Amino acid sequence: MENNNRRETRYPLVKTIYYTAESGKKSDVFKGVVKNVSNSGLCIYLSGLVDEGKRISINSALPISCNKAVVRWVKQIDTGFYMAGLACA
Repeated sequence: MENNNRRETRYPLVKTIYYTAESGKKSDVFKGVVKNVSNSGLCIYLSGLVDEGKRISINSALPISCNKAVVRWVKQIDTGFYMAGLACA
């Protein structure tokens, strides 16, 4: 879950992005909305569940260098709607 004991300050950013999640079979493209960013990670809203520890590739431009990330935590917000914390890899 989110907390204020971070290595780096997170800055608000509302931006739609596209990403692919690592999968054994295929690489589907998903859409998410970034909530905030730092040089080491970001928080994102997702319309589908992504498991903790899963690697994702970000296919959209961000104001940080973060093309690959690892899901550190996931919280269900509503049915089929999640918030996740990602660490840049």
